[in-house]
Amino acid sequence: MKTIRNPSERRLFNPFEGVIGRTGWKKIETGWQSLFRDVLLEQMPVKEVSAQMSESEGRPSAELYSMIGLLLIREFHGWTVPETHDVILFRSDIQFAVNLEPGFDVSQRTIERYLSKLQSTEHVSEEIFTRVTDTLLTSLEVKVKKQRLDSTHFLSDMAVLGRSRMMGVALKRFLHQIIKHTPEQLDRISEDLQKRYCKQSDSRIFSDANTTEKRRLALQQVAEDMACVLSLFADTPVIQEWKTFLNLRTIFDQQCEIREEFVEIRKKTGGHVIQNPSDPDATYDGHKGVGYQVQICETFNEDGQPNLITSAIVETAVCSDADAVAGTLEDLENRGLLPDELTADTGYGSDENVTLAESKGVTLTAPVPGGKNFDPNEVGYDLFVLSDKNEVTACPAGHAPKSSHFNEQNNSVWAQMDPALCRECPLVAHCRVQKDTTTGEPNGRVQFRADAPRAARRRRHEQTEEFRGTYRWRAGIESTNSGLKRRLGLNRLRVRGMKAVKLTIMLKLAAWNILRAVAMRLHTQKSVNSLQAKPA
Repeated sequence: MKTIRNPSERRLFNPFEGVIGRTGWKKIETGWQSLFRDVLLEQMPVKEVSAQMSESEGRPSAELYSMIGLLLIREFHGWTVPETHDVILFRSDIQFAVNLEPGFDVSQRTIERYLSKLQSTEHVSEEIFTRVTDTLLTSLEVKVKKQRLDSTHFLSDMAVLGRSRMMGVALKRFLHQIIKHTPEQLDRISEDLQKRYCKQSDSRIFSDANTTEKRRLALQQVAEDMACVLSLFADTPVIQEWKTFLNLRTIFDQQCEIREEFVEIRKKTGGHVIQNPSDPDATYDGHKGVGYQVQICETFNEDGQPNLITSAIVETAVCSDADAVAGTLEDLENRGLLPDELTADTGYGSDENVTLAESKGVTLTAPVPGGKNFDPNEVGYDLFVLSDKNEVTACPAGHAPKSSHFNEQNNSVWAQMDPALCRECPLVAHCRVQKDTTTGEPNGRVQFRADAPRAARRRRHEQTEEFRGTYRWRAGIESTNSGLKRRLGLNRLRVRGMKAVKLTIMLKLAAWNILRAVAMRLHTQKSVNSLQAKPA
């Protein structure tokens, strides 16, 4: 049975009168507690969480606004469930913030149950973040015309394993499940194979592989062992449904291949592979490593005021930053928060993203990817004149081509200039016209992608003070990433699996916005006080 009490309904008598002293009330009134209770608690998605609950049948639930609010506050401090239980029983400021009374009683199991319910309710984490953020943006009148985008990497509650140990751990856990549930099947596995894994701790598996050759042999050994075990139980339907067996088969397919009855290790697997059987959702990025990442978009201003995170997308580590712009702009557009100016680093600066942002009225300021150094003397593709059909009508020197063609299939522009004119042209030394491989003379052929002129113009613009003045604000989001990890523990979570990871991250980001909102209120109050203190 649902228990829902509207937080906007005030009690006739304050139950905390005499419980919290005068100094405590001053801290609460200027802290996050009053902001949370007065403004944000009623934004908790109670309807979504209670959708499966009955209106009249069953035991009464805990008060839903309070429980969801408590789990959000839990991410302020990174409390464990037992710590959260102690806090809600004994701390009066937390009871006040979530609209409970002194003497409130709840079991630890209830907190665990509601945490699990939040994790299993689809989109509830995004809903909490969105409601909290939109409410703060509106109540504090935060300007969203300038925003910046970046990603930050983090780990779930998992160890970072090498390939051989990761495969060995997956094999060991499958064998342990055999021992536990179907010990009669253990006789099908050789004693040597059992000894290599069953009697070893995770950290001891192939721990003596301390040279390149030993590591190669260990990897080959575990690959052959996995192939052997998979073949032994290929005709056992019950075992094939076990999660440990499914993980074992997935890891083998990702890391190995069978050629002419020999097991070979794949030299390159890509990043979209299992990194630890404990967290099959985590992936790998060559630059950032194993784990997850979150795409963060936040406001920025030139007045020194605190900024709020406006949008967040939780991903695995293998996801490319370039793919995040579309999702971020869509989220901001749906909520009416599209900026005029979006600043990001090189990973987001593809031509497709710049074009997409322009179509939504957003100027994406980001360097052109590719690492090409700017040459001020180069006659770039941007100086070729193109028609509406992407055909060359004139070269940088003003000469018309003999012929030109645009290939839509590979998005490339081709033109044939007059070689005689090219040889006499004063720009030929720095022009992008092709040269004959034997004579070094220009042959008049020009070919480039249709987006090359736009990239050249952007590289030229990057050398201006206007671009530098705009782009310098991008670096400020690094302090937000650092603050999230230092203050809220974003760098290493206590949970694993995408559902639990997403809930934790979105609640932490919502908590960060609440802390920033309190700082913003203090900043505004100090500004008012300083103005009042100035003589007329």
